[in-house]
Amino acid sequence: MAVGDGAESAGLVDAVLSWLSAAWLNQGFTIFGLVVAAIVIATGGRIWRNIAKSRGSQTTATEAVKGSAGRPITVPAPNPNYTGRAEKLDQLADALRSGHAASIIGIEGMGCVGKTGTAQVVAHRLLGEGRFADGAVMIDLQGFSESGAGPLPARDALNALLSQLGETARALPDDPAQAEAALRALWLKATSGKDILVILDNARDGDQARPLLPGEGASVLVTSRNPVDLPGVEQVRIDRLGETDARVLMDVLVPDLGGADVKTWLEVADGLPLLIEVMEYPLRHRAGRSAASVLADYAALDGGGDRLAQVQARLALSVDALGPEEAARWAGLSQFEGGFHAQSAATMWGVERATAEALLEIFHHRSLIIPVDSPFAEDHGARWRLHDHLRAVGRARLAADPDAKPLRDGWLRAALEMMGIAGDQYDSHGDGIAAGLALLDQELATIRAAAEVAGASAAVDDAAADVAMRLPNFGGLDLRLALSERIRWLEAGLPGARRRGEKTAEAALLGNLGHRLRLSGDLERAEETLLKSLTLNEEMGLKQGISASYGNLGLLYHTRGELGRSEEMYLKGLAIDIEMGRKEGIAVKYGNLGILHCARGELDRAGEMLLKALKLDEEMGRKEGMAENSLNIAALRFDQYRPAEALQLAERARALFSEMGAKQGIERVDMLIATINARL
Repeated sequence: MAVGDGAESAGLVDAVLSWLSAAWLNQGFTIFGLVVAAIVIATGGRIWRNIAKSRGSQTTATEAVKGSAGRPITVPAPNPNYTGRAEKLDQLADALRSGHAASIIGIEGMGCVGKTGTAQVVAHRLLGEGRFADGAVMIDLQGFSESGAGPLPARDALNALLSQLGETARALPDDPAQAEAALRALWLKATSGKDILVILDNARDGDQARPLLPGEGASVLVTSRNPVDLPGVEQVRIDRLGETDARVLMDVLVPDLGGADVKTWLEVADGLPLLIEVMEYPLRHRAGRSAASVLADYAALDGGGDRLAQVQARLALSVDALGPEEAARWAGLSQFEGGFHAQSAATMWGVERATAEALLEIFHHRSLIIPVDSPFAEDHGARWRLHDHLRAVGRARLAADPDAKPLRDGWLRAALEMMGIAGDQYDSHGDGIAAGLALLDQELATIRAAAEVAGASAAVDDAAADVAMRLPNFGGLDLRLALSERIRWLEAGLPGARRRGEKTAEAALLGNLGHRLRLSGDLERAEETLLKSLTLNEEMGLKQGISASYGNLGLLYHTRGELGRSEEMYLKGLAIDIEMGRKEGIAVKYGNLGILHCARGELDRAGEMLLKALKLDEEMGRKEGMAENSLNIAALRFDQYRPAEALQLAERARALFSEMGAKQGIERVDMLIATINARL
């Protein structure tokens, strides 16, 4: 858990870049901003990093093509039971092959008809032919999700797509429209002129898909239950399986059925591949019953004439075949938005991961969950998801279960666990930043849902209180949540900390909240909140928390232009860090003091402070701090009309940023170098 992380993050290359001019004070490169601020702000203050690429993991009749470092492939391998539709597959493949006029293909069809599977089959067919040399990415837009989360917002979808390409977007403006526009520009830049396939799966309509369309030259598949209204789209409709194709699938699944039973099965399943597959296990394992008797049970569930209710009732009957305990555990999985790793299922169920993996394989064998590719499978186990209709079945079962609270609490713990892993990776700096953000992108929909549930009950429920007070403090959230949303999460965590009597957590929440209130411009409330944090830390004698509080207050007073009070706070925090021997805290305080002296025009004193910060970073081997302070000192030397020295320091900073793969840092150095060369 972060402790008043505003001051403690100051001066790091990985600190959050705010679009508020006052926030430059918080980043340790204010001096650089004084030189080329307009150029930096124009770049949007974002950083890009390479992350581990997704890889194919399943073997099917349509051979799966695996990704590589230069060719990311996140399209899951096709279902080995995929059957038929040869004409539609040929039509889609022809439309996507090089030279075809249409670059946007819409796959339309009712729920459960096999749109996603069709997209996966055609994608891997073309990948196997050598098409899409720059990769193929896929995202579930959750367009028909019946949960409170609803369709995936464009901002989250763009962040996730960029992560799949190995690009990790940085801080964005708080205004949702501006944030989406900034991400859209990054997405277009990353995909323009690329031989890449983008699959926008499960879109509600063309409006949801439109902001996610890639740059010119890329190919797009959009699956939806509705026709998608997009420019130049070629629409391909997928209908129920015909009798011939359905019989082929049924013969593979349950080969010993007679012709009459197969015909009834086709009628009961309505030609829907999902329902056909989900009915397989009860038909194959009849425990002495006739197939006709089993099929009669399904046929009796007519949904009162409502087709959707009928499909979900028949799906639910297959879930019942698991038995009460396993069916309840399966229903718990419906709480996850988008997908989940085996580790998350284990945490929710309170079992060892090996036990969870065995149970998940049973669910998969019965077609109740779907495998999903993930670059994090090696660390957290295979990733799975539920079909939308099965998720609705699970949530209905969960809502009707009076004993479901342990599953709800376990799900909250699982969301907190994944947020913790992502946050720890992010806080490790270096390559961990990109990996942490990529994991956060993957899990963000579930984390958001958990934050909402926990925040609503934090004052009255212990499990919710634990999650609400811990969730908002993890690193990286500033790069994915709007500032207003981060503030809401922090505010919602305070009742939880107070319910649990966790004063340390309360102090951290107050410190982080005050820091964000400062960034939002609410300086009066920010000061009030930060002083409360300081008081709590002093009552508990938490020196690190006290130092962080002083640092945050120093930033606040600097923002107000009260440089004397700001310096007083920094020096108090510095004294504590020196007493504790906290080199990182000392380096941060020296960096902030250097920025303060620069603001006063005391350039020699500023240089002294920044050099002290640089020396400490060198002793610790902290490349992020070394790079930032080298860049800051280079900008300072430029202001002091010492261009040769400035150029030498800038080149050192560039080398360090290059070692870390910090593209935005490299861009900032290059802008300074160009400015220096112009003077030379």
